[in-house]
Amino acid sequence: MIENSINATIESLDIFQNILKNLNQISPSVLIKNIKNIDPGKFDQTHKDELLELKIKLLLQGRRPDLAWSISEKIALSSDRVREQLFISFSVGDKRQFLHTLDNANGSEILRKGCIYYQTLYNLFNEEPELALRHFEKLEENTLHPNEIESHALLLQKVQGLTKAINYLDEKEAIKCDGFDLKNSISLIRLLCYSMALLSGNTDGLSAAKIHERMIDIIRNNTWAKGSFKYNIYKPFILLGLAALQGKQLLSNFEKLYDLRHQLDVKQLNILLFVAHKYGLDNQAIEVHKMLERNAARLEISPELISFEITHSEVMARTLDREKQKQRYLLLADLHTKSGRVYRALRKYYKSHQLFGSDDSEKLKMLGIMHELGLKNYWSFKSIQVLEGIQSQKLDKDQKALMGKLKSSA
Repeated sequence: MIENSINATIESLDIFQNILKNLNQISPSVLIKNIKNIDPGKFDQTHKDELLELKIKLLLQGRRPDLAWSISEKIALSSDRVREQLFISFSVGDKRQFLHTLDNANGSEILRKGCIYYQTLYNLFNEEPELALRHFEKLEENTLHPNEIESHALLLQKVQGLTKAINYLDEKEAIKCDGFDLKNSISLIRLLCYSMALLSGNTDGLSAAKIHERMIDIIRNNTWAKGSFKYNIYKPFILLGLAALQGKQLLSNFEKLYDLRHQLDVKQLNILLFVAHKYGLDNQAIEVHKMLERNAARLEISPELISFEITHSEVMARTLDREKQKQRYLLLADLHTKSGRVYRALRKYYKSHQLFGSDDSEKLKMLGIMHELGLKNYWSFKSIQVLEGIQSQKLDKDQKALMGKLKSSA
């Protein structure tokens, strides 16, 4: 059975090899044509679903989210169908599609969780942490996994403060601590919460020295070397970050970890980004941020993405002034655009617009991508309203031409 599944998967991938190996060189129109010519006739239903999911990713790459959504409706397995639809909806910034999916996600805990994660992220992206917490707490508390406990603790801290988050973790550890995995995870989450408190200055009356003492105690007295996942991989990053928080500069230690950036996960890279900002290492910070963007894109709709959104936003807000934050978001957006990663570009343009506003040139860049994807809106960014507010007399020749094209299709 396993061998048959593997062989079918290999066969599915073989069909796509000519497309995949030339993906960055194929124009969207040719990509769409190639996908339409694929014959799914010889696959069973399970592997037809797999084929459809691969098509969805390629159709998104081909700038046709509308076709990707149509194909997602054909996926037989409901959990896979909802996962793909949440991903598409999240990518194109269209909550209406999400509401349609939510209406059809009853009767399955997996589907329900995915929709709750989506609602939580939607509210975080729109700077509504109270609503994000309210949605996340619709999950069944007694069945939360460690990654969900982390997200819940960080949301509690963001909305209700450090004390509430630490008390919550104490309760979790006391009620449910069979084996090392949960214990290790909770000790790491505590360190994360204390780090966020020191970074933001919202310490609920605890002195920096007291928080530092507690963090050192966790680092010295833990069971990270036991259990199925070895949490010791985070120790050098935590120590480096803690030293940076105290104003100590350990450049040689940073450089050693920086050289490993291609092998790191989002937690490690986020700490490395914080340290690079604290040390004023602009070039290294940008390189770390590029890796962070790549790895964060793999998280999809998940508790890990919720936790990353909270901690990464805090790192950016507390280590760069407003002008530098905006410059970084726009730089990343431009890099994504040049590399064809238009959905990531939209997310960065939107983040910059939300936090700092946009000039007409920046609005046109975002509107141009939306037009290419056939989108009228991206979350709260409404193309018709934005177009009406742009002063065309201040635009250059190319911008005026784009403006004319956008207005004619509005």
